[in-house]
Amino acid sequence: MRKAVRSEPAGALLALAAAALALAVPSGGAKGADWPQWRGPRRDNVSTETGLLKKWPEGGPRLLWTARGCGKGFSTVAIANGLIYTTGDIGQRCFILAFGLDGQLRWKTPIGKAWTKEEPGARSTPTVADGKVYALTGHGELACLDARTGKRLWWRDVVKDFGGKVIRWGIAESVLVTDDKVICTPGGKGACLVALEKRTGRTVWTSKGVSDEPGYSSPIAFEFGGVRHVVNLTSRGLVAVEARTGKFLWRYSPRSGNLCVPTPIYSDGGVFTAYYHFPGGKVQLDARDGKVTATEVWRTDHMQNYHGGVVLVDGYLYGNHKNGWSCIDFRTGKLMYFAKGIGKGSLTYADGMLYCLSERGTVALVRATPKAFELVSKFRIPRGGSGPTWAHPVVCGGRLYIRH
Repeated sequence: MRKAVRSEPAGALLALAAAALALAVPSGGAKGADWPQWRGPRRDNVSTETGLLKKWPEGGPRLLWTARGCGKGFSTVAIANGLIYTTGDIGQRCFILAFGLDGQLRWKTPIGKAWTKEEPGARSTPTVADGKVYALTGHGELACLDARTGKRLWWRDVVKDFGGKVIRWGIAESVLVTDDKVICTPGGKGACLVALEKRTGRTVWTSKGVSDEPGYSSPIAFEFGGVRHVVNLTSRGLVAVEARTGKFLWRYSPRSGNLCVPTPIYSDGGVFTAYYHFPGGKVQLDARDGKVTATEVWRTDHMQNYHGGVVLVDGYLYGNHKNGWSCIDFRTGKLMYFAKGIGKGSLTYADGMLYCLSERGTVALVRATPKAFELVSKFRIPRGGSGPTWAHPVVCGGRLYIRH
């Protein structure tokens, strides 16, 4: 008697075979800088590349390759020293994976447990610095690997170590490396933000007096008033600490609750934050007598950004607002336009253009102008799995990378 074979449901198989796509965008073989972390070198999703296509051919730019086996997840890519890094959940484990620029897998290393609860899949985009790569699992396990070989160098469960909390949709932060520190947001008592020595994982400081639970955002760093700031969007709003010591500096709380996702935007002493379903706003910083204060200058209901991020280009904020796209004057908060566009999604900027990616797989090339949502070209990516496309697009080295 022949034994019956149970078939794997097609949808489950496709969900595990998430793909990273690299699509040709240069008009002249432009070579850009690395994109070594979440939202690029400055964490602002703004590329400095030039010589890119201003219009795509029918059907979209040429597909160079498709890399399968990334696992399930929403992590986008980091690119450094000729390798492409992402995270993915395969089976019951979360992996950091490294691909060559030809799309071939170089190595994959497990770093902890897979996130199998609501919206299953890896979240954290790897951060590459000084020959090492760092990433978190959805449970808050932080790994440091050799960026060339994938060998584990150190590992910590930062949620457990600092009394933090795994929030409803898991830890989604992409860690910040600044100076000699790795900074993350476990959300423990007196340890909302913590700094670890990037070479060893040893604790350098915790944010004593700041005990916010985490949101789903990732921190940024900048200099103001002679003080290096680390700022993140927590469950209670924006919080700033001193990068060297973790000392509390200021906070801005237009609302509270853990639906706090987009990465903050900084420019010229101003910090903007957006929220999921709620108004966002901008604060202006002031430094006097060694103390930095933050004062709200405007609040807006026109950039309720889910998780697609916001970019600042030539004094204007661009981003997803509910199920459409908005442009806001960074200085005044004035709404310049709102358009349905291609529906809810994420974006990045390069060479005068916005690269917008809808969660349903439409990619649009949009002129970055405050006058209107000027859609120039669009195409559909090949579907490689079930569920929405939430990973942010990346433009690097004359290529557009899309993870789904």
